[in-house]
Amino acid sequence: MSIVIDIPQDLEQKLRATASAAGENIDEYIVKLLEKNVQEKVLDPSSSATGLLQIINRGLSPEAWARFHTLLQKRDTQVITTTELEELIDLTEAIEVAHAQRMEALVALATLQNKPLPVLMNELGIGPVAYDADEEN
Repeated sequence: MSIVIDIPQDLEQKLRATASAAGENIDEYIVKLLEKNVQEKVLDPSSSATGLLQIINRGLSPEAWARFHTLLQKRDTQVITTTELEELIDLTEAIEVAHAQRMEALVALATLQNKPLPVLMNELGIGPVAYDADEEN
C-alpha cells in the first residue's frame, strides 16, 4: 500500500539529510520513523483508553489499606509510635500520589472520549467519598 503526503520542503531536506547521514534510503528511513512513533504510542499506557483505565483502577492492596486504617486509629487514640507515624505519613503520601495519577488519567480519558469529566466519572461510578462528621473529629 502507498500513501502520498505533501510535506514542507525544509522538512523533506532535513529527512533526506538525516537518512543520508544514517546511510539509509529515504523511504526506509521514514518507514522506520513512523513504525517507531506508532510503537511508542502503543507501548505508552497513557495513550490508550485501556491504559488510562488501568491507571484509574490502580490502588493500594487490601493489606496496605488495612494498615493505613489501623495507623489512623492509633493516631486518633494517641497511641501511635514515632515509627508508626512515619509509616502513616508515607502511606498517606502514596495515597495522594495515586489519587493525583488517577485524576490525571481521568482527565486524559475524558479528553480522549470528548466527554466532560463529571459525565465520565459518573459513567465509571466514581464519585466523592462521603464521611460522617463524627468520623472526622
